Amino acid sequence: MKHVTICDHSFMKKILLGTIYIMIKIRRLTHYQLISREYRVVGLEDMDVKNELLSGLTSTPKYIPGWYRYDKEGSRLNDLCLQENENYYFHRCEMNILKANLKSMCSSDVKNSILVDMGSGNCEKTRLFIDHLLLNQEKLDFYPIDISQEFLLDTCRKLSAEYAGRLDIFPIAADYETGINKLSTCSQTKVILWFGSIQSLEAADQIRKLQMLKKTMTRDCQLIFSVDITQNRESVMKAYSDFHARQLYMNSIWRLIRDENCDVDPDNFEMEVDFIKNNSADTMSFVQVLIRAKQANSFTVPTMGITVALNVGEPLYLHEGPGISHKFTFQQIQTLIQKAGLKLADSWVDDEDHVVFCKCKVL
Repeated sequence: MKHVTICDHSFMKKILLGTIYIMIKIRRLTHYQLISREYRVVGLEDMDVKNELLSGLTSTPKYIPGWYRYDKEGSRLNDLCLQENENYYFHRCEMNILKANLKSMCSSDVKNSILVDMGSGNCEKTRLFIDHLLLNQEKLDFYPIDISQEFLLDTCRKLSAEYAGRLDIFPIAADYETGINKLSTCSQTKVILWFGSIQSLEAADQIRKLQMLKKTMTRDCQLIFSVDITQNRESVMKAYSDFHARQLYMNSIWRLIRDENCDVDPDNFEMEVDFIKNNSADTMSFVQVLIRAKQANSFTVPTMGITVALNVGEPLYLHEGPGISHKFTFQQIQTLIQKAGLKLADSWVDDEDHVVFCKCKVL
């Protein structure tokens, strides 16, 4: 009997396309699995979340670190606050400055740079820089740093889909210090973005983090950061007392309940927001956020083996240090940059005098 081989080209084409699709999916999955193993938020070797929480809840006064509210749910609440809080001027004014001045911010000597985003979030503002840099280079390496691993990887997947093969993303799911240490291995020229969140750090920590970033920079690198320069109490209080802002702050408590099996009752507390104004060269104004015990009460944190007791009227701060967000004068910004060992190359202010962007280089 004669053997006859029948070649169905249509069938073979489907097999080939299916194989290619599976290989691409496996490659992408493996890529994100590797990322997840290398950069972890909870369980970081370099960052002990539970010990930092324990330190805050057993200190005097008691506090929960400000970064703790930014898990995936906190990042979602933050985005919602930016969309729904009509009084929150900062994000709106940032966008106005960027849209009007992006070209002058990205000078011609940043061609073939890598892009770094400190506290990347949903990368809404960062996309403006990505688009501009890709006008002058075929591909761009992007290093987003964010403390919420889930939210970070979700954002990276969206960016990968948007920019296809032109954007190589290297997510760093970590706190700022760990992220900066990982950047130290990158020798390329960098454009480093830090939108707003530097102002959530204590004054001494702002200087220290900028000094750490400086060590990762060459003379061709640029650091572009934004800070709040609002000194009007009414404007600040409207922005930070809004319902959506309060929901974001309370995520610190809700996360304790979710992640640590904590039995704290939010109804035992009342939230207080205040604006403390300072005008000295070294001491910034700041927003203070706390919840105050309406009655003597206690709660347990089983994963840490502790009971936290509060007297009537005792505060539990929702941030470490004096404030949740600092407000700068121009003199204070200059002092910060000088103490960090950087030089101010340029700056941009919005028409409402709420926000300033600073471009810094190494001396």
